[in-house]
Amino acid sequence: MNRKLVILLLVFGGLLFVVMSRPGKRSSDAGTHGGIESLETEAKQAGESQTLFQTNVRVIEVRKGDRVIRLERTSDRGTDWEIVKPITGLASYQKVRGILDLFQTDVVPQVVEDLTEQNSRSFGFVGRDTLELILESDGAERTHLKIGVTDLETTRGSEDVTERTWVTRVGVKRPQALLVTVPGLRSILDVPVARYRSKRLIPAREWTDIDSVTIQNPEHAGGVIEIVRDATDDDPNRWRFKSPADRRLGNPRSYFSRLTALRAQKVHARASMGDIGHSQEGKVATLEVNIGDKKIRMHIGPRQDAYCYVTVDGRPDDVYELGIHQRPQILPTTDALRDKQVFPFETEEDIQKIETFMNDEPRLALQPSEAGWVRIPDGELAEPSQVDLLVNTILRLEVKEYVPGVSLQDAGLVTPSLRLKVTGRQGSFEVVFGEDSKKNVHARRVDRNDIFVVAKYIQEKLATGWQDLENRSLFFWKSGDLETILITHPDGQVVHLTTKGDESRVWKLVDGAKEYPMDQPTIRRIAAQAATLRVREKRPELKNPKDTPGVTRILIRGIEGKEGQVFVGPRRPNGGHLVGCDGCYFSDVPFILSAEKLAGILKRKETLLSNRP
Repeated sequence: MNRKLVILLLVFGGLLFVVMSRPGKRSSDAGTHGGIESLETEAKQAGESQTLFQTNVRVIEVRKGDRVIRLERTSDRGTDWEIVKPITGLASYQKVRGILDLFQTDVVPQVVEDLTEQNSRSFGFVGRDTLELILESDGAERTHLKIGVTDLETTRGSEDVTERTWVTRVGVKRPQALLVTVPGLRSILDVPVARYRSKRLIPAREWTDIDSVTIQNPEHAGGVIEIVRDATDDDPNRWRFKSPADRRLGNPRSYFSRLTALRAQKVHARASMGDIGHSQEGKVATLEVNIGDKKIRMHIGPRQDAYCYVTVDGRPDDVYELGIHQRPQILPTTDALRDKQVFPFETEEDIQKIETFMNDEPRLALQPSEAGWVRIPDGELAEPSQVDLLVNTILRLEVKEYVPGVSLQDAGLVTPSLRLKVTGRQGSFEVVFGEDSKKNVHARRVDRNDIFVVAKYIQEKLATGWQDLENRSLFFWKSGDLETILITHPDGQVVHLTTKGDESRVWKLVDGAKEYPMDQPTIRRIAAQAATLRVREKRPELKNPKDTPGVTRILIRGIEGKEGQVFVGPRRPNGGHLVGCDGCYFSDVPFILSAEKLAGILKRKETLLSNRP
């Protein structure tokens, strides 16, 4: 009996050993297998950590049979990678990150059993389909893995599928079969090298990374364009033209940003391409970009249908396909890069005086004061809205197009029609304007030789005259400064609106000692009209209408004690009202005094007062 029991136990043990030696079966039982904990404990005692986690990876190498793909990091920030084998070129960080993300989390495998020559094939660690992954870090840490077969496990009663892959570490004292749950492990690693090619041409993340640019385009006259960094302690991000040295460089941010964002539509293997147009003499441009100690030298071919092809020194295996619209974007002319701002002023506070001359006769002179811009020599305040328009035109005045080779005679600048002189903190600058035979407006700053074209409306805005700047505002107030509006109608009815005593600035209708809430949007519009009340023209020959029968009186008070008063006469036969303010006489139809608006206010007042308690 005992002998039979021993035989049965031996048979059962043999069957159990066979079942447990199969990797597919072992994957479902690995979590509860009694031998795992002891193997893990032994591995730890041997000083070998089985975690696959690794940081600061600088080299990635993937092997499969005779195929080797090697990627290397080229900067400390971790986003710049290059393909080293089997071809050379920039690597797509998006593709590289797919590998890094596999092991940038703490993937702790399950240790199943020690690896032997006999069971290595069953785990998929021997054969041409075996993948090898080598990771090297900055700290000389090296992880060498073999990637075996993948098992798919379906939980009973569920449609969820768990993908588990057999992995082993190479070069450790005790090789073991490890089971890891990393979805897509083999599919991410087992790809051709072409999948790693980057469409980027220039490895710069920010436009300020660029130190210098050299453009050699045989299709453009003017020779080589060279832009170099000209940093100072106050402004490290400043550049200038090294060639041509007599030109002023504009802000290169837009151009440099286009370079750093440059992406090819496609990347081709050079061996698979035929003629890419680079053999055409006098048609191939060169663009060299320096970023620190890196030099990227590109050769840009001529147009071929809707494309042009680019090669880069040091990347002999890649040909970049650009859309034909991208070619002029990366090969601009000197004039496209030049400084197009006519005046060096940045804000209104930089300007101290504005003078204009029409046909060499003085037309306008303005200078700022504490109360606002005043006209010279009469000292009267100028119309704020018109001054703002004039000042903004000066600040934003830019060259539309440089026209080299045009004479002063052809540009209409021998006897300019308009002369603008602006004096400010940076000095005094003068620009002359004229028209050619086709009525195109040309201009030139007198301290420079360049002639350029400006939009026609610019000259019209700058030709502002005395009448245009005549003050037509009754009050230089903001609507938020108003506290009280008192309108006395010709029939004696009074509309008294106020926010006095209310911190929330709510407008109320006042009748004696009583206050009633009003429609706030309507009253705020009235307050805005009162504060910015403007008229159409000045009529000094007419009499102030304040003593005229049928006059309407408007009194406004501000939060700082300011007060203003306007008298509006009855409607005149030829239209409009005569308005008097501080001894000045104007003709206009103020919105605040429209019959409909006053009728609505008075009706609202009567309704409120009739319903008062």
